[in-house]
Order: sequence, then structure tokens, then C-alpha cells
Amino acid sequence: MCSSDLSDEALALERNFPALPKYRQELDKNIFTRLMTLTADAASASFKSSIKDAFPGATFEEGHSGVSDGSNLHVCFGPVKGIERTLVKYDEYAAEVKNDDVNNWPVAPHIKDSLRCTIVAPNGEAFASATNTLTREFDVREGNGRMKNSLLADIHKPPNVLMNLIYTAP
Repeated sequence: MCSSDLSDEALALERNFPALPKYRQELDKNIFTRLMTLTADAASASFKSSIKDAFPGATFEEGHSGVSDGSNLHVCFGPVKGIERTLVKYDEYAAEVKNDDVNNWPVAPHIKDSLRCTIVAPNGEAFASATNTLTREFDVREGNGRMKNSLLADIHKPPNVLMNLIYTAP
């Protein structure tokens, strides 16, 4: 649910190495992905607090037991995306782009949803309200987050909206 980013200080590491594709890929895959994972882990408590503040009447749990009383929003916090999964996502994205292309480097910031939660709404009104709250609280708009509406999907599944939010820890 959150996109980790790399600081200017992290990106400045490139100055310490020759501008060779080998070093760029090493920095990107083996350093930047780990920095993102550590940053997400450090921001996890703050992220959860922000979600709890946005939905004061909701119930909250770690993981997803599937248990909800059905009368109010239920928020399930997922684990921080680990380095193993982050590296798999890195390889998938790197295969789609030329890693040494300056416009697609570094690849690591393209990895999304390091911090995750699922919000289960008891009805359509609560669903719309939660979507609006997230859009407002996290300023979701073109270039700042993403919303994928699967309400009218061709396959049979529960209605859902996938949102990638930009979260910056204080």
C-alpha cells in the first residue's frame, strides 16, 4: 500500500563508483532495495498510526484472520514486504526495462506496496467513505499514488479497489 522512495543521500552513493552498468545494478539491487526495506520497516508503526487516525471507529488486527463483526470497517495490517520478495519484484521490473537506461534507473523505487493493509467495509456506503478518506488523507491523484478500480471486473470476485498510496513517515 505504500511506495518506498530513495533519498537524495542514497542516490548520491552513485558518485562514489565509476559510471559502469555493473556498479549501477549492484547499488540498485543490493543496496537500494535493502534501504527501501529498512525504511519501510522503520516507517511501519507510523504508517499504522496514520491509518488508525484516518479510521477512528474501525477495528484493527495484524495479519488477516478474516474475522469482522460486519458492522464497521475492519483494517488488517500486512507484514512489511521482506527483502526476498522485494528482490523478486526487483527482478520482475528490471526484466521489463533496460537497467542501464538513465530514465529507468534506479529500478528499486518502482517496487510498490512495501507497507500494506486491507480495509474491509461492511457496506457500499462505508466502502465509498473509506475510499474517499484514503484519497483525501493521502492526496491520491495523478502522479501521487494510484487507484485501480476492480468493481466491474469480468471475473467473479468480491468488489474491491486497490490503492497505492505515497506515505512519508514524519
